[in-house]
Amino acid sequence: MSAFLSTIVNLFGGVRRGPATGRFDPATLPEVAAAVSALSNRRFGDLNARLSELPDASRFRTVERTIGVLSRNQTDGNWLDLYETWARMTESGESLHGLGIAHVVSGWAIRGRGWGETIDKSAVEPFLQHFQAAETALARAHQASPNIAAPLAGAISCACALQAPRKKIDTLFKTLTGIDPHHYCGHREMLETLKKKWGGSDEEMFVFARTAPENAQPGKNVYALVLDAHWEARNAYGWGNDDAAADAYFKDSTVREEIVAAWRKTAGRPDYREDEDSQILYNLFAAAFYLAGDKPRTRDALEKMNGLYLDEPWETLATSQRESYDPGFIVDRITRESMGLAGG
Repeated sequence: MSAFLSTIVNLFGGVRRGPATGRFDPATLPEVAAAVSALSNRRFGDLNARLSELPDASRFRTVERTIGVLSRNQTDGNWLDLYETWARMTESGESLHGLGIAHVVSGWAIRGRGWGETIDKSAVEPFLQHFQAAETALARAHQASPNIAAPLAGAISCACALQAPRKKIDTLFKTLTGIDPHHYCGHREMLETLKKKWGGSDEEMFVFARTAPENAQPGKNVYALVLDAHWEARNAYGWGNDDAAADAYFKDSTVREEIVAAWRKTAGRPDYREDEDSQILYNLFAAAFYLAGDKPRTRDALEKMNGLYLDEPWETLATSQRESYDPGFIVDRITRESMGLAGG
């Protein structure tokens, strides 16, 4: 039985304390678990050896995922020292990338995700210090691994947070696309810099999202970039306290047609090949199709999620305190509704 079908069974299997749908936990991936163990115990030689067995893109994504695990498990902040020591001892692209992303995570943890006026002023300086350190580490990571796009994607994120000049961001993106013309996460970071909240506009954001896949091979995740743009436009209504407009956004026929087209070019293709970013697409599509009232495609995307969820974008669909606390309950509810089932 697939994890998705198990979720359906568990939804009606009696009393439960938590949601039937579980949060995706990178620690369950063997390569991540092994890397976390080696890093936690400062076995840096063993860590380097294990990473060397992985393909290039997987090495850097595995390093990123260790940060999510360690930052969650070691709340005292000592986890950052692990990456500082690893980078100092090896100066490899992977270790420097890890250090850079670790500083990004630390910076956001201090600042919080609220709007500018809600931020504790005492958090601003340490936030900037972390991002400046991240920028330096990621630049060194790119120098050490010039054929890998991941450090440049991180550098674009840093440049955005530090409100760097547009010319600098454009140069970073041009270098990234010179390595991988359709790098999905790199394009997502570039899209972020074009959003209204960072000084861009909806027009710029959508033009970029719609033109980014030019000449991309069928099945490339970059075809789904327009879905990221639509989520930003939809969520803007919610941030403006226009919940009715937010709820109706994906029901618009033009929007719905565009996300269906993106689905057919990516995760909805019979020959779609899963990769490290596929879970992002499955979650975004499942929630969008639900809001669009497209039950068949909601079920298809939920099945591809295979009983696991990412916080994004489900957090914006919460209708109760329980769902706000654990978005797994949101996915449970939507699963029931898409299956035409009652209860819960």
